[in-house]
Amino acid sequence: MKQGNGFAVAGIILAIFVPLLGLIFSIIGLATSRARAGAGKALSITGIVLSLVIGGGAITAAVVLAHHVANSPLADPGCISADTAVTGMASTIQADGTAITKDETNPSALKADLQKFQTDMQSMQGQLTSAQGQATHQSVKTRIAALNSDISALDANLQAIENGDVSQASQLPTVANKLQSDANAVQSTCSTF
Repeated sequence: MKQGNGFAVAGIILAIFVPLLGLIFSIIGLATSRARAGAGKALSITGIVLSLVIGGGAITAAVVLAHHVANSPLADPGCISADTAVTGMASTIQADGTAITKDETNPSALKADLQKFQTDMQSMQGQLTSAQGQATHQSVKTRIAALNSDISALDANLQAIENGDVSQASQLPTVANKLQSDANAVQSTCSTF
C-alpha cells in the first residue's frame, strides 16, 4: 500500500496561491516521494510546474509593468519638474489674478499687479525651460515647449497692453485658451503610462 505525501498535496495547493512556497513544498514532496514508493511524485511535478508558471507569470508581469512605468512619460524627469513648477506657482498666479481683479479701477495698483504677474509668469517659464531640458521623452519636451511658447505670447501681449497698445487685449482670451489647452496637454502626457 502506497503512503500519502502531504508535501506533494501542500505543494500543488500552494503553487496556485503562493508560488514560491508551492515550489518549495513540491520539491520536498518530490524528494520524499522516493522514500514513499513514488507516492506524490506526479503531484509534486505538477506543483513544481504550476509554481514556475504562476510565479514566473507574476514575475514577468511585474518586470513588464516596472519597465513600462520606468519608460513612460509618468516617470520622465521633465514631467516631474514641470508638475512641481506648475503646482508651486498655481497659488501665486491665482493670487495675482485676484489682485488684478481687485485693483482694476486703480491704474497704479493695477500696473504693479500686472508687473508682478509678469514676473511670476517669467519665473514659471524659467522653471518650465529647466523641466524641458530635463525631459527624456520627445512628447514631453514638445508639450512643455508649447506651454512655454504660450507664456511668452501672454507676456508679449501684456507688455504691449502695458505700453498702451490696447489692441492686444482682444487677443488675450485666445492666448489664455491656448495656454490652458497646452497645460492640459502637458498634464495628459505626463499622466500616461
